[in-house]
Amino acid sequence: VMGSFVFGIMTAVLSTPCTAPFMGSAAAWAVQQSVLTTLVTFAAIGSGMALPYLLLSAFPQWVARLPRSGPGSELLKQVMGLLMMAAAVYFLGIGFTSLFSTPPDPPNLGYWWFVFGFIGGAGGWLAYRGLRISQMVAKQAVVVALGVLMLVGSWVWALRLTNRGPIDWQYYTPDRFQAALDAGNVVVMDFTAEWCLNCKALEHEVLFADSVVRAVRQERVVPMKVDLTGGYSAGFAQLKEVGRVMIPLLVVFNPDGTEQFKSDFYTQGQVVRAIDSALQ
Repeated sequence: VMGSFVFGIMTAVLSTPCTAPFMGSAAAWAVQQSVLTTLVTFAAIGSGMALPYLLLSAFPQWVARLPRSGPGSELLKQVMGLLMMAAAVYFLGIGFTSLFSTPPDPPNLGYWWFVFGFIGGAGGWLAYRGLRISQMVAKQAVVVALGVLMLVGSWVWALRLTNRGPIDWQYYTPDRFQAALDAGNVVVMDFTAEWCLNCKALEHEVLFADSVVRAVRQERVVPMKVDLTGGYSAGFAQLKEVGRVMIPLLVVFNPDGTEQFKSDFYTQGQVVRAIDSALQ
């Protein structure tokens, strides 16, 4: 019993980094609520994590339906090992990028190619070994299709995540920010970091959308990025200044320096409307 209890704790601790983007955001929201709401939220998270083990304990006959060990499970272990290597390279890449970046200049994004190289390698190995260990055409087709999808998808995502996008960002310094306001411009300020996957998701799905790009490219609009990857002290000071020590965060400033819009989770329409309102 004690071993199972401690193993459950270790499972929860080790899985915590994998809770992004949704559960992490829910937990961050919960700690700012009332005591009851916080406890209910974390109880729901714990119940969800425990549910599969509870069901298998209550209905042990279901265990017999789980796949048996063999060449297939060995292949799965190898593929997951390559994916774990991709995760390790990701964290190493973030670390080296943070160490060697020179704020306010943008960080180097080359490490993404190594990350997706391992993911593509996992897909290739899955397709190759799947053909070798299975004699059924249907299973071979499924495994090869999945492997090719991983291989091609890794190339596509590497291109996507190393692309700085259609917006010509200015990188934040206090002087650049003040100069933009002194010139009577609206400033669209995006707080982000390379280690923030939520930031990248919002950037690609919202800020890179055609309607937002058109709004940002208007006259008297200055897009300004505050990249906190390298521990940029001036960037953190500005983050505290706007009253939200969290990222992602988007702030639209009126030309007089007041805030027109501020949000850590926003839509294309909200951003466009905020820019249009600030220009009036």
